[in-house]
Amino acid sequence: AGQPLLAAAVGAAAYGLAAVTDASGYLAVYVAGVAVAHVAPRHRRAIRTFHAGLGEAAQIGLFFLLGILVFPSDLPGVAWQAVVIALGLVLVARPLAAAVCLLPFRWPLRDVVFTSWAGLRGAVPIVLATFALTGGLDDGDLVFDVVFFVVVVSVLLQGTTLQALAKRLHLVAEARPSSIDVELSPVGSLDAEVVEAVLTEHAAVVGRPLASTHPPGGIRVLLVHRGGRSFAPAGDTVLEVGDHLLLSDSTGHADTSVIEGWLAGRGPEIDAAARSTAD
Repeated sequence: AGQPLLAAAVGAAAYGLAAVTDASGYLAVYVAGVAVAHVAPRHRRAIRTFHAGLGEAAQIGLFFLLGILVFPSDLPGVAWQAVVIALGLVLVARPLAAAVCLLPFRWPLRDVVFTSWAGLRGAVPIVLATFALTGGLDDGDLVFDVVFFVVVVSVLLQGTTLQALAKRLHLVAEARPSSIDVELSPVGSLDAEVVEAVLTEHAAVVGRPLASTHPPGGIRVLLVHRGGRSFAPAGDTVLEVGDHLLLSDSTGHADTSVIEGWLAGRGPEIDAAARSTAD
């Protein structure tokens, strides 16, 4: 239950260590995240959900911070200069930077156009503006006032037109899961695990009776949630796209790759992997 908090603590410690050694805190947190994902794959959904919530709360806090650090009485004096800077960033600097960075890699032109329009909006400019204040610069307040206009212009101009541009460039595709989502939850004292899996169109077990899917050793399907109701499946229950499966692992050593392989139908090597985990 404490894995999300532990993952957050690892990230905070990585940032602090990097700050003390004059290294990049952002790169340190990124590397820490990759390490946590590798070390704790069984808790990835819980960690991802927890940190997604933290990210949303952080963005709200940053906008609140922007509001309390910007004084409305100071805005009229820098309004037109700040708007010119914001428009220059949106219409000139970012498209030029995107073209220089992406065209050499032979990106399609429409992808470059979309990337150049999907600029830094909201939280990131606010974070960067705080560096001027925390660094003790004489014009730190002025930087924050300018960033206020940059955020407002970019949100109103880019944020409200991004979806329309994506449709215009024919970059909108039907959302579809890229993989089968499997999450393991260890049951400590019982030396067992509860496994959750959501079936997508990529699952080879879809359309087949449960008895014919041959789950790996130690794995049993306990419950199927479908259409707002849950039921205990029988051997002749045909699995469908969107089914939320609750499975049990009596070995206590299940591997998500084994279960994902079974659901995706990657062949008899799955049974061998299952036996090795049971041993």
